[in-house]
Amino acid sequence: VKIAGKEYPQDLLDGLLTAQRMYAVVPSDQYPAAVGNRVEITYAGDDTIFANPERGWFVFGELKPHGDNINSWATDALLENYHVQGYRLAKHVVMIPRRSGPIPQSFLDDLQREADLIRKHGFKVIYRFNYNWNHDINNEDAPIAVTLSHLEQLRPFFTANTDVLFAMEMGFIGFWGEMHSSTQGHTVPKTVGLSESGQSILRKALEVFPQERFVAVRYPQMIYRDPTDYGSLGFRKPLDEASAYNGSEQSRLAAWYANFGAGDILYHRDAELLSQWASETRYVPMWAHCDHFEDVTMDPREWLEMARMFHFVALSNPKDESSTRDIFDRWIKDGAYDNFAKKLGYRFRLVRAELPKTLRPGSGCEVKIEMANDGFARVTNPRAVELILRGPATYAVRLDDARGNRLWLPGPGETKTLAFTAGLPADMPPGDYEVLLNLPDPQPSLANRADYSIRLANDKIWEAESGFNRLLHTIQIDPNADGQRYQGALQFTPFPTLPPKQESATLPKAIK
Repeated sequence: VKIAGKEYPQDLLDGLLTAQRMYAVVPSDQYPAAVGNRVEITYAGDDTIFANPERGWFVFGELKPHGDNINSWATDALLENYHVQGYRLAKHVVMIPRRSGPIPQSFLDDLQREADLIRKHGFKVIYRFNYNWNHDINNEDAPIAVTLSHLEQLRPFFTANTDVLFAMEMGFIGFWGEMHSSTQGHTVPKTVGLSESGQSILRKALEVFPQERFVAVRYPQMIYRDPTDYGSLGFRKPLDEASAYNGSEQSRLAAWYANFGAGDILYHRDAELLSQWASETRYVPMWAHCDHFEDVTMDPREWLEMARMFHFVALSNPKDESSTRDIFDRWIKDGAYDNFAKKLGYRFRLVRAELPKTLRPGSGCEVKIEMANDGFARVTNPRAVELILRGPATYAVRLDDARGNRLWLPGPGETKTLAFTAGLPADMPPGDYEVLLNLPDPQPSLANRADYSIRLANDKIWEAESGFNRLLHTIQIDPNADGQRYQGALQFTPFPTLPPKQESATLPKAIK
């Protein structure tokens, strides 16, 4: 072939034309390679910062009690502002207004109004309930009988709003609800352990809070230390894949770090915490708020390393409070801030996929998807996995394992191949079907909300309107294609095209 006076081999020109056609479909580093009736696609990563549910920075500065122990409540304006900035979590420290008698109905009404706003704006919330905030005013916690009755009163609220609960910090005990300095004897003096009454309160919290959600303690040592010496729970054997997410007390106990980078104990320099707690955080979430008691001297790389070692899922943003602006400035100067924004919690990334080219209605669709997790942690709460075929009609197959796919999806630093086969409907209309991956919230009220679906860290695959991730491939459904009837239990079913109305949770009459 002669071009511009020069001769080129025909096969070279054919190759260039093929590459040009492929580039029109997918980016140059995502060429599909066909083998028989299978196609392998390699995906390009995306190194930008973007929002995802149940991870990252959380709203905190405006959601603490103020003045003379007066509660602050989330508003439309507050959540709208933070949502635009990429926040998807809020942490609310809430003061229970009484230390005797039942919780007032007005307080429960305020809680529900806030939960409705959290849902409306695409957030989830970490609650901590306590009885005191100001050092100089009413700094006592409550007797055990009162606290147990208050937890029982909160049970219907928790149940009705499970969808927007990320987790609960234990609270209730001691000053600020931080499980120390109890005036009612709920803690063991000079330790980080709980007395018999304190342990009863913790177990009541685990009972009334939704079973698929975590309850976090202030000090992880109270989970694993010897109970005879420290008043701790005595879970001496760390969690592993066999014991994680099975509903036991230990599998539901997380921890929060109240003063990240401050105080006498820095977690990443503490031999006990490194040996006894770091591995546990591969299966239970940990989060923190930034604080310090003196000038910032710790290298930002140490802050990042601590978050990596203890698998932080979320963090207060140091730019949001005047007392921690120097931390923010240091993180910006040394490049740590963007790393936190990207790596807190999970950061799933497609590596490659192997998919069929042509299928017969009623046959089996075999799927292999290789996915990496570049974040600090696993996904915290149960997460559904859906493969969607969108064409003349839309179908999906949904995967929900007994432990909420939290071990099926890759953990921090892992790469896993997610493999399964699902049957196509026998009456599936012929045509080309685009393949998409959806990681939605399994709660029915949120399942079709795009802002509650996980975005993967890949280039050119995210659909913001639907919350789907495009796998950059179409499957041709042809009644004349080869294929046997698939008899397995996993089947594609019609996918709803319209999201449900976003309504307030239905509460028992006693709460409403």
